[in-house]
Amino acid sequence: MTLQPGPGVVDDRDAWSVSKESIADHMYRMSVITMLCPDPSIKKDKCVKMAIVHDMAESLVGDITPLDGVPKPEKHRRELETMEYLTKTLLAPISKPIADEFMELWMEYETGQTQEAIFVKDVDRYELILQTMEYENTHKLDLGEFLHVAEGVKTPFMKDWVAEAVAQRNKALSISHGVAN
Repeated sequence: MTLQPGPGVVDDRDAWSVSKESIADHMYRMSVITMLCPDPSIKKDKCVKMAIVHDMAESLVGDITPLDGVPKPEKHRRELETMEYLTKTLLAPISKPIADEFMELWMEYETGQTQEAIFVKDVDRYELILQTMEYENTHKLDLGEFLHVAEGVKTPFMKDWVAEAVAQRNKALSISHGVAN
């Protein structure tokens, strides 16, 4: 999983595509962020596992982004087929219960109906925003077009985290462009 580029929208800009985080980087970072969940009604252990499993299929199919022009149903089909291969063919002979758990966590994330899945999807969006900010800072780019993901955040405290991150990003960007606040 460390060899495949991670999530996000790959852009033509060399800096973005050269320094893009791996899927493993992304899943690890999301797992750590899920452990920071302040809501006691959300099962953190389940969220950590879901964060690890949610992009497992990308280890084989790659990160399919909107810029790839692949319709959502086709993206889901490819990822489902890959998860079935990973869980049924590779993992089940070693541990069927773990293979089943991985598949269940992935399906739960994909359907996005439980509070854990909603939270982990929000963490996914938040992590993309953090990644975007890092690229902007490192490569002196304005990648604001990727911040639209903030609109999809549903969890109240995650909305606060995202708003704070975007505010810090905007402040840093205005300072780098010589605009004082």
